[in-house]
Amino acid sequence: MGSGRLRESAGTQHIKAYAADGWACVAGANLSTDYFTGRQDRYLVTDSPPLAGVYHAAARLLAASPAAHTREAGATVTHEPAAVEQLTPGEEGRRLQAGLAAALEAACGEAAPQSEGAVPVSLAWQCGMLGLRDDQARLEAVLAAAGEGWRVDVATGYCNMPDHMVGLLAAAARRGAAIRVLTASPAANGFLGARSIPAALPLAYSLLLRAVARRLSAMGVLYAPSDDEPAASVPGRVSLVEWTHPLDHHWAEPRGAAGIGTRPPPDADGPARRTFHGKGLWVERGGEVLTAGGSSNFGCRSFDVDVELQTWVGPVAAESATGTSLLAERDALFAGEAAVPVGLRELEQPGRLPSTLSQYDTGQWVRAGAVLVRQWM
Repeated sequence: MGSGRLRESAGTQHIKAYAADGWACVAGANLSTDYFTGRQDRYLVTDSPPLAGVYHAAARLLAASPAAHTREAGATVTHEPAAVEQLTPGEEGRRLQAGLAAALEAACGEAAPQSEGAVPVSLAWQCGMLGLRDDQARLEAVLAAAGEGWRVDVATGYCNMPDHMVGLLAAAARRGAAIRVLTASPAANGFLGARSIPAALPLAYSLLLRAVARRLSAMGVLYAPSDDEPAASVPGRVSLVEWTHPLDHHWAEPRGAAGIGTRPPPDADGPARRTFHGKGLWVERGGEVLTAGGSSNFGCRSFDVDVELQTWVGPVAAESATGTSLLAERDALFAGEAAVPVGLRELEQPGRLPSTLSQYDTGQWVRAGAVLVRQWM
């Protein structure tokens, strides 16, 4: 038991997928006010009744879980009641895996015969606590194959990569791959200005990003950007990039060293600030492009704690309509003026470090707390 926030911290259904009238949409977005007013997010949408049917089947599988229940008073239940039978975590994972496989098989039977321009699409569960690691296995296979001539770009709302993921990125860079990792700057972190303990998360994630940078630097693959340099894709290096909306630059200076503290005052003509919540993977190699999109932040929590569902698209020809669209999306995100490259120099600025002894959002306790609860972040 415990508060909703406490229960959520122990693990949650993190999937964001929507289906209606034959349209399918997978996103990293909660349909909140922030999403419609000031949040940079990512979604993949297509007119595909078979794929929409798969998302609908996934939602029904989750709704039938013994863990599914309606808590809010007056809420309308639009699915069957949760199953009464209690399953072990392993049994629940196998139920979800088998159900999704059956839905995908049915969708393949409904789909029209493949044409020359057909786009391969597949889905993968992830929840370490349930023994589901399909998405992780695909990601690790891609990174293990990456090398010279490959471009790998990763976006995450909250960068807290496990050590094995950092090691895979470093190994791919050593083989010649050009890698970029994009995440929210403290100024664009969705928890900035929150109340109580969550207010410390922007500083905690900044410290975790610095830890990733230190590991990459120790492995000899961290790219050190120069002043005012765009987010470069450099063979043999891993570039770290932060997203900060240009309208926030006035209070996020100096470059790459945004202070952690109170939410800035609202603009007269818009939201208080713009937050970054986008997540996804783009891989370009040999004239082909592959992408993965969904709810995963590619962090400790996404791999081991929450229930995630990732949609993999491709590979497709880079010159095809889908390939061109995916590369344009990637370039707009990573090469736009909101994308600011950072290195250890920027991440070790005073504004990025605990500045007080006991302040709840910037105190020294955040450093130890980030290490202790890293697995749930």
